[in-house]
Amino acid sequence: MPYDIETFESLSRAQQSEMFETWPGAVETYLIEDHDTYDLHLLARLDEQLIGWAAVRFAPARMTADVSVATGRGSLSHTAYMVDALRVVSDGETSIEWWTRGTSAIAARRVANVNGLPQYRKIIRMERDDALVEPEIRVRAFRADDADDVVRVNNAAFFHHPDQFDMTVEKLHRELARRHASHRDLLLTHVNNELAGFIWTLPRSASHGELHVLAVAPEFQSQGLGGQLIDAGIKHLSNNYNIPGAVLYVDASDKAVIAMYKRHGFADVHTPLISYLV
Repeated sequence: MPYDIETFESLSRAQQSEMFETWPGAVETYLIEDHDTYDLHLLARLDEQLIGWAAVRFAPARMTADVSVATGRGSLSHTAYMVDALRVVSDGETSIEWWTRGTSAIAARRVANVNGLPQYRKIIRMERDDALVEPEIRVRAFRADDADDVVRVNNAAFFHHPDQFDMTVEKLHRELARRHASHRDLLLTHVNNELAGFIWTLPRSASHGELHVLAVAPEFQSQGLGGQLIDAGIKHLSNNYNIPGAVLYVDASDKAVIAMYKRHGFADVHTPLISYLV
């Protein structure tokens, strides 16, 4: 089974424990290097049961960890243990951004409150289910020789974003491979032969596809291009996958972006991800 936090959350406690059944139960904590999706995985076991898992990425002066704990009895103490384990993994000077989701979020909030850990970020999920709007722009699918331009536009558009600002050609191709994404799902639009923006779509389910990344070059912003790319992305999901709706995830603090999505028919559904500073 591939390492996937969302899959882990959906399993029963017995299935969660079996997810890494090849690891002996005598040792409490394991580190698994991963040079694809994450930098490493931290696994914790107690009495031969997997009690927690953290998927970790390192960045300059910051470590992010997507943490999940086994469901059921003991989740509070297991969460506290995982936070302590993250502190050990860090060098003591690196700030830790601890992400929680699903059932793990309840125990995480209690542990954060007890330990005085501040909430750092909140990601909300937005959905759109209405009829298609015909876009007024032309788009085409990504090609391998577009990579440099896509990286340039991405980094210019997201220079302030904590996760998206440091794209490289290598990272782009790695992300495409990791998500098993087709090049046709990354749609580009040009103005006078210059890349003006792109939207990356991902077919997720029969009812909703994801608008994974939407980027417009700074010199083409405030011209309605973002909304046109949204319409192009939704049309692409409908025409190629027969998916009628779209979902996206956005930082709750980015009020201007949320307002833009609402103007284009998206509604705030719920908060799936919250992070704390350790």
